[in-house]
Amino acid sequence: FFVPVRFVVEVNMASPSSHTAVGRAVAVSDDLQYIRDQDLYGSLDKLVSLLLHIKPPNSKEMLERFISQAKLDNPEEFERWQCMRPQSRAYFPSSSSESFPSHRRGDSPSDAAPAASWRRGATDPLSEAVKAACDFNPIYPAVCNGKTFSLAHQVHYKLRLAHVFLQELGVDQRNALEVKTSRGHYDYAEQTDAERKKLPGLAAVRLRGRLAGPSRKSKVVEISADKVEQHVRGLYGKQELRYLLKDWKDYENYGKKATRGLGVDHVSEIFGEEKFEISLDKLEDMEKEIQIFTGPDLPERFYLHLVGIVSKDSNVQFYFERRAVPLMWLAQSTNPCALGKFIKTLLDKDVPDAEPLWKYYGFSSYQQFLCTITQSLTELSTQVCVACPGYFFVGNHNQIVKKPDNPVLFISATGIDFNAGASARAELSKYFYADLKKFKPGARDSFKARIKRTYHGIFTACQHFGVTHPTAIAMGLGMFLPEIEKEDVMAVYHEAIFEVLCENDYGFNTFFLNPARATPAAKKVLEDNKDKYHFRCKMLLHSKDGKALASELASRGFRTSFLNPSDCIAVMQGCIGYWWACGMGERYAGEEDFAATSTALLARSGIC
Repeated sequence: FFVPVRFVVEVNMASPSSHTAVGRAVAVSDDLQYIRDQDLYGSLDKLVSLLLHIKPPNSKEMLERFISQAKLDNPEEFERWQCMRPQSRAYFPSSSSESFPSHRRGDSPSDAAPAASWRRGATDPLSEAVKAACDFNPIYPAVCNGKTFSLAHQVHYKLRLAHVFLQELGVDQRNALEVKTSRGHYDYAEQTDAERKKLPGLAAVRLRGRLAGPSRKSKVVEISADKVEQHVRGLYGKQELRYLLKDWKDYENYGKKATRGLGVDHVSEIFGEEKFEISLDKLEDMEKEIQIFTGPDLPERFYLHLVGIVSKDSNVQFYFERRAVPLMWLAQSTNPCALGKFIKTLLDKDVPDAEPLWKYYGFSSYQQFLCTITQSLTELSTQVCVACPGYFFVGNHNQIVKKPDNPVLFISATGIDFNAGASARAELSKYFYADLKKFKPGARDSFKARIKRTYHGIFTACQHFGVTHPTAIAMGLGMFLPEIEKEDVMAVYHEAIFEVLCENDYGFNTFFLNPARATPAAKKVLEDNKDKYHFRCKMLLHSKDGKALASELASRGFRTSFLNPSDCIAVMQGCIGYWWACGMGERYAGEEDFAATSTALLARSGIC
């Protein structure tokens, strides 16, 4: 990511409606020369947002100096930047996208141009990116030379690109420790114990040494069809490779039959013939940039200590099974576990002449500490956002592509789980009358406030990394969606997104949202509130594949992001990607596809 200014920003996430930031900007002497050399005038948009937000004493002079020099040096790029600024209120139509008015508070909605009135044809880079991206397909198809193979249902998990990525990083292939079994997974309620025992669980991930030691810094990691074949041959033999490519028909995980074998001779017939290449040195830099943003109930020191316990290989299964149990209950057990003992120690107020331990771990008051420990891991997970720059190995139709110049900011965050066992029952009881099938009094507002806090954390992470064109897909509206008040829950999620974007300026130019199955709900919310919502950026609804759109935007020089609707086990226990390594069918969803086709595993416990 490029920002022609050094800055420091501290963010208080305590309130979704009030965003405070303290910062300072220091002009770099060679900024103008750098912008000229790298042709980065698009970054002026971020600079302007930063100056307006931070308000350094000399902001006017800095702004005038940069803009006047940009106009002189490269008038074409300057004109392009002018057309893309949020203040321009420009929108573009597309066959599979719909844009909505974007105007700042105080502007009259009638001043905004209608959606169909602005079109720059094929020369507009944003319109090109949207049109070039393929539509989303829930079977995650790889389309090559007219043939389509579902990564969720047909392509065996041993052929996944992320296995090659880990091998290139130096993962210890001798490690056979299973940190979590498939037992207890929501998919298998109707299966017998005998069937479940055949399902592979989550394996531990450990590197043999440093990610990029002195002798490995120059090594280039290659992701290609040839590398996949080498990997499978090396681990499983030639016969296994041939079997997986030509003859494999059984769902090993489910005991069902696929309609046919793949019938291909080489992995290139699935993922294409292109190569993705990146240096270990670059990957090490990306790993160092990983940051975790937490809400008010999770002070940094407390969160890190908690995660250090629950993400330990030997503890993953234990705490996953207790993810719906309030932390206080773990401490009150007659034989408390490691996390229970930690909480119990913090509860002890009888420590003479010493600072209370809860204060040492970042809590501002004992009441705040009590508020945190009355929640479970699942409840607290909605206050966590894991952010790391990364790259997708694939572009449109899951075909391997060359690495673009700009990375994508990967963000993993969780919605509220209303549909999985004990954690769902706990969440449902907060907001709904089970017998009346409706929201409790005031519960809809508290539910929305919680979602707004989650999205504020997501957008704060984007702002921190300088993202100007974030993308997002519907969060909490898939397997987490409740049967009670389903349509209203969809509306609340979108009200939360739209209200946060109206209430706070994160420096975005255009926000791309794929509401998926909730598209009618999203459009209705926008229509019902068209006189109320005054967005700080342009808003575009679309039906494109999130990976493909983010890749297209990054390849065109935009600073973009990809939102991975995640799970408690990922953001609280370090298992980013969840079932990516072995999941098939319903165990290969958005999170698994995200991790299996990108550098996202850099943020996984055992690597990060």
